[in-house]
Amino acid sequence: FLHDLNDVDALQEILRDCVVGCCSLAAGEIIRPVLHWPFLLALSSFVPTPRIILLCCPRELQVSNIQLNKMAPINTPEEVVAAEQEPGAVFLDVRGEDEVKADSLQARPFKQAKCSLDDCSELMNKAETLLPDKSAPVIIFCRSGRRAGKAKEVLEQKGYKKVLNAGGVKDLSYLS
Repeated sequence: FLHDLNDVDALQEILRDCVVGCCSLAAGEIIRPVLHWPFLLALSSFVPTPRIILLCCPRELQVSNIQLNKMAPINTPEEVVAAEQEPGAVFLDVRGEDEVKADSLQARPFKQAKCSLDDCSELMNKAETLLPDKSAPVIIFCRSGRRAGKAKEVLEQKGYKKVLNAGGVKDLSYLS
């Protein structure tokens, strides 16, 4: 491991034997690796801003086993508004009850079933009761769109035909 991060030659030697991934973080975000990395280098002296973190792991680690928490695609406001106009359209909040109480969608009635990136069991158990018509549009939202993306996958696997990820509750301000 490097003791002196200013040793560029030693850094290049280590990086040559690594699979490298980079992510840019907003202030206050926390890195939650999906596996235990052999080492983590914060290279603020080598990168344009200290918000860039470089993660390295041995090359023999199978990259196909790494699950990146990518942001699910979010539907456009136009798509959401069009879906809302269809008969039986339902807004679904997949945040926890405490989050919903703190900041709920005021512009439209909605149903709620918790779904996290790791556990969508509540949504899976309540889906048929909350959303009996599998052909009606389901417009899902959460805080940022990540959990809504996971919920979208779950509902599509259960046979729902038109499921949209509307992003975060604050993203729906255009519905007022």
